[in-house]
Amino acid sequence: MKGKLFNSIFGIIFFYFTSCSSGIAIRNLQDKQSFHARIIGLLTDDSIKYWKSTEYPFSIEFNKRENQFRTYDKEGKLMISSQQDAMFSKKFELHNMTISIYYVIPNENHSLYLKYDIKKISKDTLLLNNGIRNLIFVKDEKSHI
Repeated sequence: MKGKLFNSIFGIIFFYFTSCSSGIAIRNLQDKQSFHARIIGLLTDDSIKYWKSTEYPFSIEFNKRENQFRTYDKEGKLMISSQQDAMFSKKFELHNMTISIYYVIPNENHSLYLKYDIKKISKDTLLLNNGIRNLIFVKDEKSHI
């Protein structure tokens, strides 16, 4: 009888602690997903968002639906500065506070193009670091399409 009571109490305690820890793990996962969604929302305005460099004559675009990344010159024309730019589109991925931008090459793995660390982001300001310098962007009200 004592053995069954001990096993029952042990089972209840074990179940309680495992359910609590899995609840914490689920909450942490939900928090990470919520954080990721907030950053993507700020980058893209939940659609397409253009960011204008405050120092250099170009703008960048983040497109949420297609995870597409584009660069525009000061006149709003799509920038093509290499053969890869002309041949392949670019996609972005967000990992924590790092944006990785890849060329999409059919039937091959994506080829890394750029990597930025997000230092600050708000509705109208984006501060990126490319490993060499900080790049400051402000929300660009113009549509480049």
